Amino acid sequence: MDSAYSTAIDIDAKNTFIYNNIFFAQNGAAMGEKQMVIKNNGTALFMTNNLFYGDVINTFKNSDTHGLEGDPDFDQNKTENWKKYELKPGSPGINTSCLSSGMYIITLCNERETQAERFFKTKR
Repeated sequence: MDSAYSTAIDIDAKNTFIYNNIFFAQNGAAMGEKQMVIKNNGTALFMTNNLFYGDVINTFKNSDTHGLEGDPDFDQNKTENWKKYELKPGSPGINTSCLSSGMYIITLCNERETQAERFFKTKR
């Protein structure tokens, strides 16, 4: 979308995992400006290794345990529309994700256990 637009962020779930995403707002758009509601229904929200760019509400960004901020540097020189969302070499989104193996999240860029790893170790 090429014009300003404000959105809401609403999460109503249990054991929610949000990782390895790019939240991108430009041209005056704002994510979470209308409202931001997270209902985790007595369970943890596991949010890690997301990249944020533009006007994304701080409450949402601060929920990310290993979040990054920066321009993802999409390759707008590609001819096919879907390829324009590929990252250029040197993008802050490259090699900063975490691997998911079933219900476990293994963070490559940080040796500390993630919230999800601690949670699932206690469930075994």
